[in-house]
Amino acid sequence: VSSRPPPPRQRSAAGARRKPLLLIFVWAAAVGWILPRRGNVLRLLVITVAVLLFISMGIFLSYQVWLRQLTASSRLMDVWHAAIALWILVALSRAVRALYGGSRAVALALAGAYVVLAVALPAAAPQGSLYLDAASIRPVYVSPPNEADGAVPGAAPPAAPPAAPPAAAPGDKDGGYLDDDEGETVRSPGDALDVENTYYQQPELVRKSLAGIRPHRPGETGLYFVGFAGDGSEHEFFNEVRYARKLLERRFNTAGRSVMLVNSYDTVDSLPLANTHNMEAVLKGLAQRMDKQHDVLFLFLSSHGAQDHWLEVNLEPLDMDDLKAETLKALLDKSGIRNRVIVVSACYSGGFLDVLKDDNTLILTASSRDRVAYGCGDATEYTYFGQAYFINALTRGNSFIDAFDEARARIAAREKSEDMDPSDPQISVGHNIGAVLRELKVLPAASPGAKADAHRPAQPAGCAANCSGQGG
Repeated sequence: VSSRPPPPRQRSAAGARRKPLLLIFVWAAAVGWILPRRGNVLRLLVITVAVLLFISMGIFLSYQVWLRQLTASSRLMDVWHAAIALWILVALSRAVRALYGGSRAVALALAGAYVVLAVALPAAAPQGSLYLDAASIRPVYVSPPNEADGAVPGAAPPAAPPAAPPAAAPGDKDGGYLDDDEGETVRSPGDALDVENTYYQQPELVRKSLAGIRPHRPGETGLYFVGFAGDGSEHEFFNEVRYARKLLERRFNTAGRSVMLVNSYDTVDSLPLANTHNMEAVLKGLAQRMDKQHDVLFLFLSSHGAQDHWLEVNLEPLDMDDLKAETLKALLDKSGIRNRVIVVSACYSGGFLDVLKDDNTLILTASSRDRVAYGCGDATEYTYFGQAYFINALTRGNSFIDAFDEARARIAAREKSEDMDPSDPQISVGHNIGAVLRELKVLPAASPGAKADAHRPAQPAGCAANCSGQGG
């Protein structure tokens, strides 16, 4: 959910590093060809590569010190990058002038160095991200409190920091990470994953998830929940899908009407994977149990998003297709489920609204079609949108639409205070869906602040109480 884009599958890290080095060699060759004293080309190459190596190390180390102490700020980072760029320009210009002499050489160096910087400097930054957090380099997972009772806490008063719900305890069938005494992860789940068995067991896991679904009750407008946590490389997507499920079970009567599709190493043997095939099977199964014309589907998708509007579907070493907005539209239409509430927590998720909106659908997205959303990374438990919408607003609110308005205001205030570009969450309210949603049964909210401290999760090491995260 964003200064960090979703991991491009087509580009390798080695390829990203070769490009600036190749450009440096081309630039040095051009200088040597145009100017006299061609024997100095090798010296120029050595100086140039040494300068960039020194800067790369400086960027990497300074980020770690900086972001362990301070909340990431785009403005401060911009100043930092500008200072580095200026330093490299001066260093390269002085090197060329010392080797070749004359104003012509300096002008050529400045023009060439500008091109070199445009490509080389972003690649030198760790993960190419201005909002890098220290946990991205050294993941630390904290043992959370037990959530065995599945209780959903009430929201804290606006003046106080909002209470966040717990993550699953180790051993919970819903997931969680196993830690040693130092807080380090003690296993490499992908190495132990049986890929073939994982694929073969998906139909049975889907069947078990659907077996306990309560059928439509005549005379009642029922709400059915499907959660989709797409990227298993980070835990915040699963955290907020799990929380949304428990919140809707407690407040909106979806107990016995919930299915979760999750990409997590800890649930791979107990819950279906979040992928296109399982989504199709679950929608088909729900359509057979609910009243497709009168009941409502609540579909919550959380993952990294892309500018051409697809969601990251990832659990290494499994090979799964990403979920495109057009594919999701086709699956929903094929199921025949008419009334839909669709929440997409991801970068560029406004593009899903463009594809999915109709008269019978309420769509909420964490950002506009051309903006990033924030809160990804191992330093955060929930995305900005997931926390603002489900944990802060909907925990005590009775309306999906009113909760979005509150969440959007909270997110805007938070982004402004952290000097981030607005994510601009979007909403589309279909002409017919409002009247249907008013028929849903809603249970009273918990008392504000009740047991809030008991449900507040521990923060990752080096993270403030309101820890910022990357975009996704």
